[in-house]
Order: sequence, then structure tokens, then C-alpha cells
Amino acid sequence: MATYYEINGQKVQNLASDPSPLAEGQVWYNTTSDTAKVAGYNAAASWASGGAMNTARRQIGGFGHTQNTAVAVCGQNPPALALTEEYDGSNWSAVTASPIARINPFTNGSLTAGLVGGGEGAPNSNNTAIEYDGTSWATPTSLPQTSQDGTSVGTQTSALVCIGVTSPNTAVLYYDGSSWTSGPAATPARMANASGAGASQTSAVVFGAAAPTSQTLTIEWDGSSWTSGGSLNTGRDNGGASVGSPATDVLFFAGVNPSVSNATEKYDGTSWSTQPSMAQARRGIGGAGTSGSALAFGGYNGSDLATTEAFEGSGVTTKTITAS
Repeated sequence: MATYYEINGQKVQNLASDPSPLAEGQVWYNTTSDTAKVAGYNAAASWASGGAMNTARRQIGGFGHTQNTAVAVCGQNPPALALTEEYDGSNWSAVTASPIARINPFTNGSLTAGLVGGGEGAPNSNNTAIEYDGTSWATPTSLPQTSQDGTSVGTQTSALVCIGVTSPNTAVLYYDGSSWTSGPAATPARMANASGAGASQTSAVVFGAAAPTSQTLTIEWDGSSWTSGGSLNTGRDNGGASVGSPATDVLFFAGVNPSVSNATEKYDGTSWSTQPSMAQARRGIGGAGTSGSALAFGGYNGSDLATTEAFEGSGVTTKTITAS
């Protein structure tokens, strides 16, 4: 049973997760993310400028389930960086740096429960992973095998990792919050420099891999087998994704093939649809949020970027209520 609290004469639901489906004007308090939210309506999807990161960089890691709780970690401007920044919906703030610098790490999770691992550019970057709790970094754990240019979906305690270009490059790893195990290979192809989304290690979608894999390829995981999904309209790799999304409602943006792209597409679990393009084309980008409220940051388009863009989808979308 939902608990209600009286706020300015209106009873607001106290919920552990966001409601679905949403109703325009609906207000609730999410006890898990500790945020008040409202369901608003957008007539048309669009991108808008956000606050700039303190340090421009490419091949950056990104995680966070909302636009207002995003984390940018590592990357390069060369050399490899360990810098970490958090976004509150308006500004980026430098926080405790990762113990290990990483270029193009895999990432997943929320502001207070993130997972970062693999990559290159520093000793022990490609063979370790580390947890983040919103304040500090835990002691790194060893991966069963190295991961470079990999991608991860799920949560800090239910993660799936496609390891990328290291051999065997179709290998998949699972993490349950304490230990790593190997899982069925990501068939039909390797998924290097890909992006992905999903609620857990049993429900995932991975897309936009580098050649020689088809850059329009989408593959889906249901906890027991991999199957092919709908093809991207614009094939590309090194893009960003709404990492807080379920596998059936994902936003994919930017990338390269062979030119740097500003293309944006949304996946509904069956097919990809074209969305408004980003203002700035880029590759090696970080992503956070959901398909209806996503955040894109950093990247490269001839120079390393610090700029941020925020996406708002059309229809009824979730907005976080902030105090000022």
C-alpha cells in the first residue's frame, strides 16, 4: 500500500519506484532516489544546452538514472584521467577521483550505486572494476578477464558486461555485487565500443558496435539467450545511451561512422525511431538518464568537449522537482 504525505494541501504518494504508466500532472516522492517528481507533458522532443563540465574529455564513462543525478568519470584529454564529476541538473561539481585512470571504461548504475571497470591507459585499468557510493570509491576487484572498449548494463549488484575487443571478444561477464562470473557469449558478434541499457543482468539491449560488427546491429538478452533486435537507422559506434532506461525504452545518441555524428534514435523493444539530432556532433560521449529525459556530456569532434546537452522526449515525461 502506498504511503501519502501532506504537502501544501496535496497528498503525494511515497513510492519506492516511479509509477508506470504515468498520468500528466501526477506527483510522487521516490524514496529510493530521494527525489520528488512530477509527470509533465512535452509537445515535441528536443535537445537543450546544459552546464559545462569542469574538464573537457573524450572516451568518458557516464552513469546515473536521471538528468539531475549524473556522474562523469575517467576518460582522456590526453592522458588517461581519473577525474569524477557529478551533475545536479544545472552544474557539474568535481568530487573524489577514481583510484584508477581509465580510457573508455564500462559503466552502469545510479549516482549512489555505480560500477566502473575495464578500459585502458593506466596499469590495472583493463583487469579491474570498482564501485562508487556517491561519496567514495571502494577497493577495486579483479575481473575474470580483461575488458577494453566494453559496455555494461544493469545495476551495481546485477550487472552484465560485454568485454569489448579483448579475446575472446564475444565474452560476457556478470557481477552480483560481490563476485564475477562468465556468461553465454554475446552472439552473433563482438560488441566493442557499443552502448547498452537494461534494468538488470537478465534484461539487456546492446547496440552500436564498432566494425567489423555491423554498426546497425542490436542484440537483446533475456537472461538465457541472445537474439537479434531491430536495426539502427544510422549505424555508428562510440555513442552514448540513456543508461537508466529499461531494455525496451532506450535513447542512443551521437557516435561515429566514419564521420562524427549527432544522430539520435529511440528503441521501443522492437524498432528504432529517429529523434531530433543533438546540436553538436561528437563521439566518445558519456550518457545518463532515461529515454524521455537523457543527458549527454563530453566527447570529441576535433577537440575534447566539456559541453552538456539535455534531451526531453515528447508526451508525458518525468520531471524532478528541485528546491531553490
